[in-house]
Amino acid sequence: MKNQPEDRTCLSCQNAFSGSYCNHCGEKVIGPEDRKLKVLLGEFVSALFNLDNKFIKTIGLIIRKPGQLSENYAVGKRKAFFKPSSLYLLLTVVYFVFTPFEIFVPKLSVHTESTVYATYAQEQVTVLMADKFLSREAFENRYSALAPGVAKWLILFYIPTLGAILMLLFYGQRTYLADHFLLSIEINIYNMFVHFLLLPALLVSLYFFLNLMGIKGFNAGDSILVPLIGLSLMRFFILSFRRFYRQKWWITVAKSIVFTFALGSFAFSFYRLLLFWITIRLI
Repeated sequence: MKNQPEDRTCLSCQNAFSGSYCNHCGEKVIGPEDRKLKVLLGEFVSALFNLDNKFIKTIGLIIRKPGQLSENYAVGKRKAFFKPSSLYLLLTVVYFVFTPFEIFVPKLSVHTESTVYATYAQEQVTVLMADKFLSREAFENRYSALAPGVAKWLILFYIPTLGAILMLLFYGQRTYLADHFLLSIEINIYNMFVHFLLLPALLVSLYFFLNLMGIKGFNAGDSILVPLIGLSLMRFFILSFRRFYRQKWWITVAKSIVFTFALGSFAFSFYRLLLFWITIRLI
């Protein structure tokens, strides 16, 4: 007569079961063979390749088919892809290591000369320079040192802001309000990966090769980056809105233009004002 399976108590959920796996939570019974070094190394390698495959697959889907990741996640097709929130946080950590483009962290002179709040900004700078006995150059140096760190944290405001805009623009087009914020996360993933990480890497490579070839003086400033990023985002908005909200093309294009204008207003007015206001109070 064969031995009866040993009765066990799951260490994770306290469920009584028999066999090698808990029939309630799926926890595996760990034996001596599972605690060998080669098993641990095997798990590490497996997890590393699984992470790499999921990352590439998810990023590839976002770039090739904007809005599809959000649609998949909303309907429950999730296992093969990175969780959008987890991927966004991962990219944010990577982004925090690097210095942002000037377009996202404008110089102090941009705030005081080229914005709708320029008069207010100049008044604030004048008052603070007097209070802290700083020259204009010293004040600008302190501002330039602090602003990138502030900008990296303020980037987190984009998810709720874009989610709220989508909710208003496509009200009633999705069953759950959370779906709009899901697409907002995907938009921010695309923006961060393509424009904050990939584009700077490509530009650094371009500068390197141009220097090797003896070509000097090339500078990708706002006049190049703003239209380039704008076209990239417009493409993403149109395709993702069409795929996620399933409205007619002309409605999708019209709403994409409105969304782009709203995003631009936030990025170049409210975001920059908030960045300026917080940074000067840290000086």
